[in-house]
Formats: sequence, C-alpha cells, structure tokens
Amino acid sequence: MTVQPHVDEGRLIEAEAAPTRFARGWHCLGLIRDFGDGKPHQVNAFGQKLVV
Repeated sequence: MTVQPHVDEGRLIEAEAAPTRFARGWHCLGLIRDFGDGKPHQVNAFGQKLVV
C-alpha cells in the first residue's frame, strides 16, 4: 500500500500596482477609548467610509 502525503493547494495572490492615492503605512484614526468596546465603528477617512 502506498501512502500519498497530504498536500494543501496553494492560493495565488494577484497583486496589482497600488492606486496613486493609496494610504500606505499605519494611520491613527482615533483614540482607543472611542473604539475599545468591541463593536464595529464607521470612520470617514481617506475619502472613504471605513469600518474599524
């Protein structure tokens, strides 16, 4: 009997060039006291509505 090793199929990440107005790096969007309740919060930042 031949045992075949289990091989996970990999996923290909398709990367494109970042938009010219892409916010790179870390950004402070507020204080922890405003977001520390564990619930999602909507923030208007970088010209978009984000959920943090």
